Amino acid sequence: MRFINKVLIWFLLPTSSFGLSELKTKQDITKIRYLSNNGTVTYYQKTSGELQMSTNYNFKNVFKGSKNTEYKVIGSKKEQRILFSVDEQFFPMQNALKDNPIYVVDLKAKNEAKLIGLGSNPSLHFNDQFASFYNHKNKEIVIYNFANPSSPRNIKLNKPFPYFNSSQIMITPNDIIYTDVNRNGTQAVLLYSLVENKFQTIHKSSSPSNKLEICEIDNKLYIGEFPQTQYRIESQIIEVPLFNNKNYLNKSIIYSSKLPDLGQLTCNEKELFFLKTQNYSKKLNLFKADIAKIDLNKKETIILTNEGDFDQIIQLGHLTLGYRSAKYFIIAGKANAFSDEIKKALK
Repeated sequence: MRFINKVLIWFLLPTSSFGLSELKTKQDITKIRYLSNNGTVTYYQKTSGELQMSTNYNFKNVFKGSKNTEYKVIGSKKEQRILFSVDEQFFPMQNALKDNPIYVVDLKAKNEAKLIGLGSNPSLHFNDQFASFYNHKNKEIVIYNFANPSSPRNIKLNKPFPYFNSSQIMITPNDIIYTDVNRNGTQAVLLYSLVENKFQTIHKSSSPSNKLEICEIDNKLYIGEFPQTQYRIESQIIEVPLFNNKNYLNKSIIYSSKLPDLGQLTCNEKELFFLKTQNYSKKLNLFKADIAKIDLNKKETIILTNEGDFDQIIQLGHLTLGYRSAKYFIIAGKANAFSDEIKKALK
């Protein structure tokens, strides 16, 4: 019997965005959910409701949901495991406070996907030995240890404002950094010890109207503080050494602006990226934003684009992408191009 398997093809096109390349795919890019570091593994969703994984000209159904199921797929640089959340009511019931099923599977989906809990904003930590996610219903962060799956750990948060979604970074197997918010709406970055069951404050936002975003590079925590209202518009990014830093008093501002940056702070292994506001009309509350990079050696901010209409930064596996005008541009990460061919076989 003759059969034909098609491989996902993706390639680059030059653009005018300061030389950034546009990411193009043979398949609808809006359906792609993950690309592996070497470009050989792709996760994508289908309108019929399946989450599929393709590699070596073959594909496998990872999960079957109802029609128009929306998936979020998360990996890490280790790429031992993949997390994915399943939202079968994404279109009829869009709710930022919804807890969706979260599953784990190995990168090439050789095993069956396993449910690890209900929540949002899942992450992998410590060479994929741990996972974390935020459960809105119980207002808690869940720490899942793959070596001890029967005993997940929970961190209770304050009573967050509506639409608050905690982010987590695990810096040791016993210490996790996360964001929280108090009754007044002031956000904070906290360190929680799973051994001592105690937390310590690393940073508080300077205003209840500011949001905090976090990422970590080389044992240093980076905290982006960005305004959420037009009444307070200053933005800043702070660097905090994570070790040998008593009470986290040693911290420095590596970037500041008098304009309300959109933020979306994103890290790769050596750089920071965010949406920097270039022009702002307070009267109309209109933004013109471009993608900026911070050179951590020089503490220098570099503007990567000049269109003024970027509104999203997306992490797609190892690729950092910018989104504008229904197109995706590669900010960081190596794009592996494949030949456009169809593999034929006889059986």
